[in-house]
Amino acid sequence: MVAPSPVQRARVIRARREAAIGSALLAAAAGFIALWPYTAVISPGRWSMFTVVVIIVVTGSGLLTRVIAARHPDRALFALGVELVAAIGAVTFLTVPRDAVFGFIPTGVALRSWARHLGDAADQIVYGKAPLEATFALAAVLAIAFALVAILLEQLVTQNLALVAIVLTAIVGSLPMIISGAEANVPWFVLLALLAFFLLRRTARRSSGAPRRASIIMTIGIGAASIVATLVFAPVMPVSTTWAGAGVSAQVNASLRLGDDLRRPDPFTVMTVATRATTAPYLRVATLSSFDGETWEPDDLDRQPLSDGFGGTEWSDDLDAPQQRTSVKVNNLSSSWLPVPYAATKIIGVGSAWEIIPENRTLYSETADAADQDYTVTSRSVQPTKEQIQAATATPVPAGGAAADLPAVIGESARTVTADATNDYDRALALQSWFRSDFSYSLDAPVERGFDGTGTDAVVAFLDEREGYCIHFAGAFALMAQSLDMQVRIVVGYLPGTVTDHKRGAEFLYEVSSDQL
Repeated sequence: MVAPSPVQRARVIRARREAAIGSALLAAAAGFIALWPYTAVISPGRWSMFTVVVIIVVTGSGLLTRVIAARHPDRALFALGVELVAAIGAVTFLTVPRDAVFGFIPTGVALRSWARHLGDAADQIVYGKAPLEATFALAAVLAIAFALVAILLEQLVTQNLALVAIVLTAIVGSLPMIISGAEANVPWFVLLALLAFFLLRRTARRSSGAPRRASIIMTIGIGAASIVATLVFAPVMPVSTTWAGAGVSAQVNASLRLGDDLRRPDPFTVMTVATRATTAPYLRVATLSSFDGETWEPDDLDRQPLSDGFGGTEWSDDLDAPQQRTSVKVNNLSSSWLPVPYAATKIIGVGSAWEIIPENRTLYSETADAADQDYTVTSRSVQPTKEQIQAATATPVPAGGAAADLPAVIGESARTVTADATNDYDRALALQSWFRSDFSYSLDAPVERGFDGTGTDAVVAFLDEREGYCIHFAGAFALMAQSLDMQVRIVVGYLPGTVTDHKRGAEFLYEVSSDQL
């Protein structure tokens, strides 16, 4: 066999580099085409920047590797490795830089943060309505997903697997239309067809042949199947698994990631409350007792059917606990928990999909959504006297239940603030008075100064800055009380609404706003 001349080798290298450029451009185009339909079901936000960046990083790193290693027989394997590393670094830098080494090398904390974002995004997708709010959790999950999609597309296009690349682009891109039940995006299908044409044409040229008729028919079939699925199957999908709907909606998943809801530029009404009381009650959504050092998690407690009721009372008979009735109409709120006054004793107007959690008197459903629910709750307004509270003792922290390895400043601050208190009530009251007098409420400072959360680092920063919003006050209060050997929990819910000029018979009507979460 005659060895190729230097000129021939140079031509081969040049051809490989040109092919790599063509592959990268087509793979990037496929990624952007797959991404486009998501803009119709997710509100504008940083998620689009995250996904565009990861697509560019993946295809760019693959192109650079293939150009540099054009002479090497294992250049495809090298490119895959570089793309994986680049994708991980980009996603880490964009989503969890503070949990990474040098901002782009993920740690165990970063992995737990991604897992938490995945859970939050899953709740938002399952119970939300289009257009979904552009939360950070959703942005992080989409960045991870499109990093994987970009890697697959780059590899498929480079390996001349045009049909598989077309199928992948069609599935990923049509998913929002199918799930949301939206009308078919005709311009998108045109772009998908053009992409299919160029991919098949490129494959045919590289294999010195023409696109097979079966391939063209298959491409047309893919597009037709997507349209049929969008127009026919989506409308009959259950509401709990769709994004169908319109208008502004708040999603509450009790993860204490409340900043985005509280910082909405234009608050809106999430519920209407009717009661004869002169003040509307607080509405409890969920309780959180488990803290892993980074996040507070909703309590995983036993549930029972509505027919079994809320169970016996957890307060003694000598406490004053007048009965009241509250009607709630949920307008623009999506949640797997129902907002109810404490202490709920009876509820009517909701279906059997909802279950009662007796231990904290809340309601939860794995299949139903709080959106559009209209129900009436009978509750007891427990009103102990100051002397009764002072005579009681907070439940001790169970063995092994205390938060471990808390920064020293948390316990030291708690002991200093409560030094003059002689009982648990007075200790709690001293903490409350300290927060009210020495701290300022602010929605902006936490974001600007990087402690938008409830982890120990956020609490330490909050105690230093002395500015924050509800989750910072609650998170710091809870950990400081726990350092004093009290068993604590955080309650997520809504403040009493604002009374309106309207009445329903003898009942006052209140509106609860999204910024009262």
